[in-house]
Amino acid sequence: MSTQPAQQRLMAASTPVEEIGTEPMGSQHKQDDTESCPPAKSARVNSPLLALPAELRSRIWEYAVVAPYVIDIVVGETRPPPLVALCRQVRKETASMWYDSNIFACEVHDCDGTVAIAWARHMKKYDKGDEERPFYHWYSGQANWPNMMVWAKELYDNDAYFEDIAEFAARPPADHWDVITSVHAIIGLAKKGKAPWEQAERTLQLLHFAVTATDREWA
Repeated sequence: MSTQPAQQRLMAASTPVEEIGTEPMGSQHKQDDTESCPPAKSARVNSPLLALPAELRSRIWEYAVVAPYVIDIVVGETRPPPLVALCRQVRKETASMWYDSNIFACEVHDCDGTVAIAWARHMKKYDKGDEERPFYHWYSGQANWPNMMVWAKELYDNDAYFEDIAEFAARPPADHWDVITSVHAIIGLAKKGKAPWEQAERTLQLLHFAVTATDREWA
């Protein structure tokens, strides 16, 4: 697990998702090398596959790009399958399907939600808006208030990522959970009331003061 501060990890996680791939949890599946796919300019537009009716092609793409498992998000590794890069038409028909139809999960370590935020922001580009897909998180590590504040600011700034906290697949310890849900609630109320970030930040500072009075781990 990276020891970079959350702000640095957020900058690193801003890399396009095509550069962020995955191995499924508990699976021995090995993805093909993307470089083995023909570049878009050399793909034949008169392929028999592309001549099929759109509805039939959609069924084929679904079998090819929708995984039967939860996909772990790993920076530098998680990317669509090589099929998506085959040619412009295939990419147009499959990219949004891969992002919109699969279920993804991201680790939040030491209250560092920066990778999850970057992923959600990228996924928003492919959101059809017709169905909410779960985006799971699992929690590990220790309490870290500076990371929590970076996460809170990103929650405030990004409508693409304002998660229902119940989407945590693995909850933190009870004391961490209480703090995280409180931070989410404060940001949610601030966004709903269109309060400036400075006002939300002052409320978070009061929360921090109260929390550290009983639990020095958050100091």
